[in-house]
Order: sequence, then C-alpha cells, then structure tokens
Amino acid sequence: VAIYIGFFLSFSIYETDRGVCRNRILAAVASAPLKAIDEHVTQSLAAVGRIFVGDDCKGVWIDRSSLPQNKRECVELLDRLKELGVTAIFPETLARTAAVCFNSSIAPHDSCFHPGVDLLQILIDEAHARGIEVHAWCWCLNAGTAYRPGPKVMENPDWLGINLAGTTYSKTGTFWLCPHNKGLPYLKSVFLELATKYDLDGINLDYIRLEENHKAPYCICDTCRDKYFAWVDEDKSAVWPPSPRDANYLRWRSGLLDGFVGSVAKEVREVRPSIAVSACVLPLAKQAKRLEAQNWRAWLTEGYLDFACALTYTNRPHRNKRWNDVVAEHRQQGLQLIPSVGLHLCKEKEDVAASMLSDCLKADLGGVMLFSLRDIPPAVEKTLQTGSYEADTEVAARVVPPRARGDVSASAGSSKAVASEVKAPSSWQLQFPDGT
Repeated sequence: VAIYIGFFLSFSIYETDRGVCRNRILAAVASAPLKAIDEHVTQSLAAVGRIFVGDDCKGVWIDRSSLPQNKRECVELLDRLKELGVTAIFPETLARTAAVCFNSSIAPHDSCFHPGVDLLQILIDEAHARGIEVHAWCWCLNAGTAYRPGPKVMENPDWLGINLAGTTYSKTGTFWLCPHNKGLPYLKSVFLELATKYDLDGINLDYIRLEENHKAPYCICDTCRDKYFAWVDEDKSAVWPPSPRDANYLRWRSGLLDGFVGSVAKEVREVRPSIAVSACVLPLAKQAKRLEAQNWRAWLTEGYLDFACALTYTNRPHRNKRWNDVVAEHRQQGLQLIPSVGLHLCKEKEDVAASMLSDCLKADLGGVMLFSLRDIPPAVEKTLQTGSYEADTEVAARVVPPRARGDVSASAGSSKAVASEVKAPSSWQLQFPDGT
C-alpha cells in the first residue's frame, strides 16, 4: 500500500495541481502515517523545483517600514535572516491598493516606493541565492486605514463598500472593497502581473475577508442587494440587509470569496505553475466563515491554497499553547495550517515572545510565521537559531500561570480579602452610547 501511494503521489505531482493532489490524498489516507507521506511529497516537489514552504517554514512578514531601500541593504538583511535560519520572507508588496516595492504598470505606487529601484526583483535574486523563498504579501479587500483610503480607490470611490451607517469606512477607520464592483478584478490583474514578471515562490493573500459591522456586515450597497436577492430568488422588497446569522446570507457571502480565491489560484498557476498560494486566516474555522466569510477549510481542501497562515496572535503563553492545539488538530486532518507569533504584541516582553516561538517550533506544526521583522528582539533571534528557548530564573519567577476558573485558593487570603485590595479609581466612569 505504501509503495502504491508513493508511486501515485510522484506521478500526480507532475500531472495535477499541487494543492488539490496533496490535500485530497491526505484526506483519503488519513489512517496512514502522515509524516511519512509529508516527507515523500516534499521530496517529490523538490525534484521538480517546487519547495513546499509549509513543511518546515520559518517565515517573516516584512512590513513597508522595514523594507530595505537598495541592494546593499537587501544583502545585509538576507545575510542576517539566513544566519537566523529563516526559510521564507513575505515582503509587503501590495498594500491599500498600491504597489509597495515593485514596478507595476497597473497599480499606483505607494509613497514609500523608490522610482528606478525594483526592490522586489533584488529581494528575489538575493534570497534565492541564499536558499530563501520569497512570497509576495498582498493586501486584498482592505483598501485603506486610519480614515485614509488607498490611491486606487481615491480614483475609484465607487469600488468601496458601504456600511449600515451609509459611510465607506468602518468603525475602525478602514476602507473595504465592495465584492461586486471592479475592485476584485483589479486585484486579480495585479496578482497576475506579479506572477508573470517575477520568479516568486508564492503569493500571500492578506485581508482576504469581508469586514463586519456591529449590526450588519459589509457591503450593503444596491449592487450587493440586487445580487443577493437574485441569488436567493426573493423579492427585492424583502428586508435588507438580512440578519447576520441568516443561513442563506452567510452562504452567499462566503461564496463570494470562495469564487475569488479559486479563480486567483487557478489563473496565477496557469502563468507560473510552481507558485504557492497562501492566505492569512482566523484560526477558528467556523468563526472565520460566519463573521468574515473566510471559508478557509474549503480553500485548503479544494486546493485553492497551498497553506494558510493562522493569525494566532497573543501575548500570553498559555493562550499560544491553546492555539497550537487548534492548529495541530487541523493538521491532523490534512490541512496545511501554520501558526503565527505576533511579536508586535510583545514589544516589552521579548522573553514571552521567545517562549511562544519556542513552543510553536517544538510542537512540530509545519513551521511558524513571525509578524513582523521590525519587532524581532535578540531573544527571538536566538530562539530562531537554536530552535528552543529557556527563560532565566528571574524571568521565570515573574511568570505566574493562569489561575483556574473558580480557584480562589491560589491567591493569598480569601476572595473577599483579595477583592478589598482592588479599588477602582474615583475617576472611573461608565458612559453609555447616549452620553449618560
């Protein structure tokens, strides 16, 4: 049986899409030794020049503020990352609808872009020379932040989604593309340009989700209304928008992104068959689908994605271990999910960040992603190099394990005594929405 599976895998690698082949076979032979199959897949992919980053990944997202500005800085950065054992970099390539680090004939250039310097090409050449993969980190439906829309939607404001209040920005000040206007075709054209012009190892889809509002999800424009009622075959005089928990509405919303992710994966692979397509996703699959239309389990099982980066950000080690258990459960089902460590949440707790990274590496979850380069402290660098981290006794003494719910014996004195020690400042006030 093992010989037959090995032969079938080797043959299928050449003839079918990598993601579909791998995920469906893993699902079919769930009772077989998955690690042995994983190793065989990796060897087969390497033989045809396709290294599967999800099998042993130490990836780093490089945000626009940390991008090098010239070849010398690229060489210095990649030499450093090579020493740390980083296997893949995810430079911010498309953000807020603008090209950040590459020469685009389609997307407007970001304000940090340096004309005449094709930074992405330099990164690819220097990274590949060191055996490091390059995955273009691309924002999708998020088209602006901090109440500032991106340059492309400034030119095309009708691309933006509308919320229940009738504004084009969310309660957090972000702008989101309507899934039915020309925003998504524009994104796909940029992805195809990247896959055509650059020898990328992958494209990483971030913000591949529909923003949620506190009362009704985006977008509720007239086009979305007409499309939904046509799909559900209802009279347009019915209530719009439907309840956020309406089964038909949830299925329709997730279907919008299912089609987009599937078409992106298909078309970029037609241009560059070796490219890996990944996405940043919420780690709880049901919640991701219900709240933000991220049906990522289907994206993986159908082979749209080669792997997914679970945004398991926390600054609490015990929660990090829980997230690792969630990721491990999905990987046992044959889904290529990789955990992430949010270094930006641990800027003053580098020992905590290093400890969580160590836990991820020891858990053998196919690797780990770090967000982001600018927040990597010395303790995390050491952990990347050695694969483990041991906190000194002083730090360990300061780390108090979480108390079990209802356990009052863990603290000194009775619960009443503890409560009496905690007094709210007299300046605290509770303000209701009406201003009272």
